[in-house]
Amino acid sequence: MQWLQELREAMRPPEGGGGPIVATLATVDAAGCPRARSVVVRRLDDGGRLWIASDGRSEKNEELRRNPAGEVVLWLPGQRLQFRLRGPVELLGAGSPQDERVVLWRELSDSARALFFWPSPGAPLSADSRDVPAAAPASLAPPASFEVVVLRPAEVERLDLRPHPHARSRWRQEDDWRGFDINP
Repeated sequence: MQWLQELREAMRPPEGGGGPIVATLATVDAAGCPRARSVVVRRLDDGGRLWIASDGRSEKNEELRRNPAGEVVLWLPGQRLQFRLRGPVELLGAGSPQDERVVLWRELSDSARALFFWPSPGAPLSADSRDVPAAAPASLAPPASFEVVVLRPAEVERLDLRPHPHARSRWRQEDDWRGFDINP
């Protein structure tokens, strides 16, 4: 898949390291309104699926349970590239096959794992809301609040802002992936 090779290359950290791959995940709420938030892409697998750790108590997970479709936008400023991946989303929670969920849990930092032991995201702040753990070791089992959002792209777009005019391509999965250039 050409788009997957291009995305992997663009996501490769520069020499000397790099930070997390932050993307925007778009969902649709119960009223049909768009919702977008920043997430960390934890993995891009060989099938092109994006893996994102998420709190099962969050609004985004509730929206994805209601409408399991999403779009992820990655902006890679160093390369002046944007990738948009749209498709069905699967939520891996406590009742899901555990292997991949547990592997991803162990890959998180101690501070990232601790977030899943905090009070529910978006709930009113209470006096005990500030008494939260700062770290959780990988040896702890993932709590029920730990879910994994897995987006399986059905359509991918790449916008390259380096050339003049800009270059934009789209790939769609039909029987196989088919790509074509489009106007930016």
